[in-house]
Amino acid sequence: MSSKNLPFNAIGMEVRYSFDMACLLLYQQRPENVRIYCDNSDLARAAVRRLGWVPGTIYVDSELIAVPLRDIPNVSIEAADNATIVDAALFLFTREQYDAPPSAKTVVTVVDNRLSYKQLLYRKQVYDVSLSAARWLEETHTITRRVGLFTPPFLYKWTLAQYFDKRDSGQHFQWGQRAMDSIYSESPLWWTGYLSVICGVQRGVQQS
Repeated sequence: MSSKNLPFNAIGMEVRYSFDMACLLLYQQRPENVRIYCDNSDLARAAVRRLGWVPGTIYVDSELIAVPLRDIPNVSIEAADNATIVDAALFLFTREQYDAPPSAKTVVTVVDNRLSYKQLLYRKQVYDVSLSAARWLEETHTITRRVGLFTPPFLYKWTLAQYFDKRDSGQHFQWGQRAMDSIYSESPLWWTGYLSVICGVQRGVQQS
């Protein structure tokens, strides 16, 4: 699936929380440079705004995407080519376009999950599978974190919050807060989330 056709926008809640987690997992590995695998300039911009701590270059798919990102302060943006070697790779809804992970020390993927409830709403726009992405990354990397977003427990609490919206303000806000507190899940149900963030470290590389 092209990330141009996602059923949400670059400033929506899905992107905000998934990109925050993805960039946190990257930060924990302290890469010198990062390549963003994404063909959507708005999504690339949303990620770059979270990567101001990268000391080296941030690479993107093309010069067409790179040019408008160069107005973001405190980052160095370049277009990647076949010879580009990076410490870390960030896949933004594009994992399924690649047969194997790159040779970067750290790979983080943000995945939309076809096995989640969102498939019922966006049947033709959710193409990847969290478990498939994990198996893909495990071909070359050791997975260190698997985080599901908007899993069934979140959906249950969020639904209750909406139910109480016009009936009981106290219950509405309580269930809404409980839902927000459970956006991220690393339980065995992580793979049922609408989105997943998966981090892998290349085998033989010591974790930071």
